[in-house]
Amino acid sequence: MSQKNLRIGFFKRKTMRLIGWLSLNMMVIRHRLNSYETIKRKWLKPSISTEPNSILAKEIRLSILKAIQLGPLRSNCLIQVMAASRLCRLYKLPYTIHLGVKKTKSTLKAHAWLMSGSLLICGDDDLAQYAAIDRQED
Repeated sequence: MSQKNLRIGFFKRKTMRLIGWLSLNMMVIRHRLNSYETIKRKWLKPSISTEPNSILAKEIRLSILKAIQLGPLRSNCLIQVMAASRLCRLYKLPYTIHLGVKKTKSTLKAHAWLMSGSLLICGDDDLAQYAAIDRQED
């Protein structure tokens, strides 16, 4: 099926947004209760791959962004990546989780982002400033 003819229906879009909102808030709670090693082992699992789909990737990105705006709990980049990876697995979209760091004058800052092929699904647009230290592919 070509991407040109593929459209996300109204019900599927609303369902995806609801699942994104629930996943994001669930991951905030799990992040507070578990260590990073537990999270990585249990929740950052690889996806069941199909071919990349830019329309689906865009919808997942919008679902996570909407969930961030509407969510009652604050979330950092790792939590957002965990929620986005759950949506990618659910809709069988291949993805790669990246973890990186950047050094400022006095601190070391960490960041997580999720990509499907060359499409950024979750994370900042200015990723060139981060040095990737870990990458988990599906």
